[in-house]
Amino acid sequence: MRILQYLKKYYPFKNYFINNHQINKITDNSKDVQKNDVYFYLCKDKHYEYINEAISKGAKTIFVSKDCDFKTSLNVNIIKVDNPKIDIGRINKEIYLKKYDKFPIMIAITGTCGKTTSSILTFSFLKSLNKDVLLISSNGIYSYYAKTLKMFSTNNTTPNNNLIYKYLSLNELSYDYVIIEVSSQALSDLRVIGIDFDYTLITNFYQEHLEYYESEKDYLEAKQRILSQTRKHLIINEEINYFDSFVEKTNVSYTTFGFDKGDIKTKILKANLSVSEFLISYQNKKYLVKSKLIGDFNVYNFLGVFSLLKVIGFLDELIIKSLSSIDHIDGRMNILKYKKREIIIDYAHSHLAFEKVMKYLNRHSNSNLIVVVGAGGMRNTFNRSFIGQVTTTNSSKVIFTEDNSRTEDVKKIISEITNTLDHEKYLVEYERKKAIDLALSISNEGDIIAILGKGNEDFIISKKIKRFNDLEYIKSLIKNNE
Repeated sequence: MRILQYLKKYYPFKNYFINNHQINKITDNSKDVQKNDVYFYLCKDKHYEYINEAISKGAKTIFVSKDCDFKTSLNVNIIKVDNPKIDIGRINKEIYLKKYDKFPIMIAITGTCGKTTSSILTFSFLKSLNKDVLLISSNGIYSYYAKTLKMFSTNNTTPNNNLIYKYLSLNELSYDYVIIEVSSQALSDLRVIGIDFDYTLITNFYQEHLEYYESEKDYLEAKQRILSQTRKHLIINEEINYFDSFVEKTNVSYTTFGFDKGDIKTKILKANLSVSEFLISYQNKKYLVKSKLIGDFNVYNFLGVFSLLKVIGFLDELIIKSLSSIDHIDGRMNILKYKKREIIIDYAHSHLAFEKVMKYLNRHSNSNLIVVVGAGGMRNTFNRSFIGQVTTTNSSKVIFTEDNSRTEDVKKIISEITNTLDHEKYLVEYERKKAIDLALSISNEGDIIAILGKGNEDFIISKKIKRFNDLEYIKSLIKNNE
């Protein structure tokens, strides 16, 4: 594709392009530029050295925002637009999508919590049927194609638009299904712009990420952007906040699910630290489900994925049999046994998520609960006192520690968590590995130790990035103790 083909389509009244080059690729990283690339300058400040670097490496078209005053006398198109990110999505769509006759069924999964678990459940089901399927999620990129599984790591829940299209084109878009875990930040940041979804699953919605949004209303509007990109059917939890607002804004048919409300309902019959037993019912049908995924929230995840797959057209019994065989999702309510203690590893990273996990553990066990937890830097600073209150109220002892402090001082973060707490209820150990070791050392046989906040993440992001994985560390202790 030549650049003029794109420019004439979207900017027919502008006449400032001088080089009708063949597009090699598009990028927003000046260090990644090659000859005949289209470079997108996304900086808010005047770091024009990036533009000059891109030109020196061979970029022939540069997209900049309309207030950018960069000029050059070289044979390069400087295209001023309202928002360059919109053009990233449109060019990617023109380059990648429109040259294929067959296109995979596209599935978006979004919500405040449960996105990753729901995405992996959906992927696992489709993989079990030997469907060619691509999953883009916070747990990584998984490509199952021609019965071969490949995995790639990712830094964000939803990668940027360029990376999404890079993975989409791994097998020339010949997947049967593509599942994308879509965060609110990805929607606000236009990372999935230009991508139409056949089906969208909304797991839940409640107040979070207010370090990124000025108000809950802004967060809601960000989530609802997915509705305009949904082309066939919406599957939504009817018991979420603002349910009516979501369905009012959708232009497609929808199916609802929930415990007490919904087209497809569930009722928990038995729950403990080993199994969840529940009924799924709709119309005149009822199915008994036994799952090793524990927690009321995982019953919601199971129900949402069942509803999604049913709407797509799979048989009820097949869905339930396949999903029930999945015994864990790495980093999500994993239970491991070590020296007659039960260790829980979970990704919960907000005070509301902490509370749900801890109340579930307390409800289904009489054991002492010791919690290892922290708070992320540059995130929800006003919620830190709530983290302290929730965790100390619902446990026997809390050990506060590092959890992706980013550019903040971990000591400052923990002092803001603990400044109103009873000193008898908690300990502080800034190094996460030592905090886990401390929890093990003060625990007794039969106790539960919940390590919350990072799940299966491989790195601690602080002023110095450190490699450490909660789940892998506990597994190494178990292995060395055998």
